[in-house]
Amino acid sequence: LIISNVGTTYADISWTPGGSESSWIVEYKETTSSTWISNTVTTPSFQLTNLTELTSYNVRVKADCGDETSSYTRETFNTMICDPSNTCTYTFVLGDGYGDGWNGGSLEVQQNGVTIATLAAIDHDGDDEQTYDTATVSLCDGVSTSLVWNMGDYDDEVSITLLGPDGTMLFSVFDLEDNYASPLHTFTTDCSGSGPVVTN
Repeated sequence: LIISNVGTTYADISWTPGGSESSWIVEYKETTSSTWISNTVTTPSFQLTNLTELTSYNVRVKADCGDETSSYTRETFNTMICDPSNTCTYTFVLGDGYGDGWNGGSLEVQQNGVTIATLAAIDHDGDDEQTYDTATVSLCDGVSTSLVWNMGDYDDEVSITLLGPDGTMLFSVFDLEDNYASPLHTFTTDCSGSGPVVTN
């Protein structure tokens, strides 16, 4: 189940059929609600509309097999504070000094206090070798953005580097055991290419 083109009040979903089915049941709701909104569709894609800005949603899809049962595929996403046309891509380089991932640690990318993405380094079957993973996040232009570290084990192995839309290094930190702060970094996004306004 793929969630894409997420805006303030809409999101596109799509999926790969699992067999010969020709219709599907799509259901979605606010995460805090107990009431699902249900639709039956005949193509493996659907646009969710009339959503609420800055809200967490659950969505699930299953084949419509009539009297026979099928299983739901589920996903959770958050609506945005801006439409995709008003975003640009920031790149995060996620380093690990041992190569075994962040051992429970994670980095939340927040805009206006809402978590847009949660990032973590991948376990490369570490053998005391430095590894780097790259993640990209679409962020709304002109919005206060914070990087929040959630502590794990061996935080001294962690490094994080943030690159702006033009590839310029904007922030870098190593050894989050000794250099922990909450948030790690706060800035205002700038999609014009002139760089962000750093506030701490």
